[in-house]
Amino acid sequence: MPLAPPQAQALFAVVVKNSLHNMLWVAIYEELRRKLLCKVLFLKGKSAVGVPK
Repeated sequence: MPLAPPQAQALFAVVVKNSLHNMLWVAIYEELRRKLLCKVLFLKGKSAVGVPK
């Protein structure tokens, strides 16, 4: 199997780096959204019942 030219290797490295970066941001975003959703549901539940859980 022939080695890819340097340009192709560099491009591949950039693509891999960007996709890893995006995956990291997506993971962070999902985690924050999940926490926020839990908090909102918790507060809604508290206000609906009227007593602290």
